[in-house]
Amino acid sequence: MCEADLLQRLMRPVTLSTLAGAVLACSVFGSVAAVFAQMRNEEFSDRALRIEAGLTKRLPGRWSAVKDEQDVNIISGDPYPRRDKSSFVPALGQLVWELPQTVASQVTFSARVYQTEHNVRVGYVRLPRFDYHPEAARKFAEVIAIFERETQALVVDEVNNPGGSMFQMYALLSYLTDKPLTVPKHQFRFQQDDVDVASEVVDRVNANSLTSEDTPESVAYARFVLSEVREGRGLGTKNTRPGFVGGITEIAPAPNHYTKKVVVTVNENSFSAAEFLAAIMQDNHQAIIFGQRTGGAGGLVRSVELSPDFKKAGISDFKLTWTLAWRSSGSPIEDLGVTPDIFYNITVDDLRSGYIGYREALLATAVRQ
Repeated sequence: MCEADLLQRLMRPVTLSTLAGAVLACSVFGSVAAVFAQMRNEEFSDRALRIEAGLTKRLPGRWSAVKDEQDVNIISGDPYPRRDKSSFVPALGQLVWELPQTVASQVTFSARVYQTEHNVRVGYVRLPRFDYHPEAARKFAEVIAIFERETQALVVDEVNNPGGSMFQMYALLSYLTDKPLTVPKHQFRFQQDDVDVASEVVDRVNANSLTSEDTPESVAYARFVLSEVREGRGLGTKNTRPGFVGGITEIAPAPNHYTKKVVVTVNENSFSAAEFLAAIMQDNHQAIIFGQRTGGAGGLVRSVELSPDFKKAGISDFKLTWTLAWRSSGSPIEDLGVTPDIFYNITVDDLRSGYIGYREALLATAVRQ
């Protein structure tokens, strides 16, 4: 194998082990080998968030899958506080452990361990949204270790989650699986700056001068962008062929991951990245999805800044969907949403009783064999 073979591999989606073997076989001791060698022992969550950091630095405002910008209660970390739309999922039993509120408010998720009346311990993690936050991913790993040790099942609460960072969601998912997870492919509509940045990445590959922000995945994504544009897709009115966001083809399990039953709660106000989490877990048979069909916002959102005249009128920008995702089944998330495995429609009795019926149905799903 020669250096040309290595560069050819860099231009398409590859696994880290394959790429590392190519680097060694070619005996390339320049920056390509140096940059990728340091990734061999890197956890997937760190890698995913580093990919987001690199992409966001060069192409800001387009890597979130989020329905809408909402005011967020800083104390609770829940979206929609002015509309009273934080999660309605009730306590699942007697509280035996809780992530301190001072920590939860900093990492935008909360976590608890409950003991049911049948002496079964169930973990609970509330994900109100997905913000890019490397420290939150590290804290999530610590919480998962507690859940693995102390619980028999885990409830992941995405009720009223409007979405957020796709890569943050990927990072957290790596702690909820014991096998690699396939992810949806996207069709893209690029702008010229997407093409310009992709050209810069490929130029660095050709010059053997990659930076620490470049990864095998980001190089593969850059090559995908250029190949699609070259074939007349992606710019203008024609979508690209399906490809992977940021070049990530699968989510690798973290060394410290949860191995027991997982139930994900969703409703009609679960959107975008929250829907992707549910879809990925469902498609890979790694969780039971419980609740109502999600909202059906299945793509990444790009922020477009407006001219000063619009800003004077109080409109600074607008957002549009620039990717359309397709699940492994071939169906989109857009408009269809994610259909739960276990349907539960909120009843009048739930509203009157503090969601007792909802809790009983959720626990029955989580703890039954």
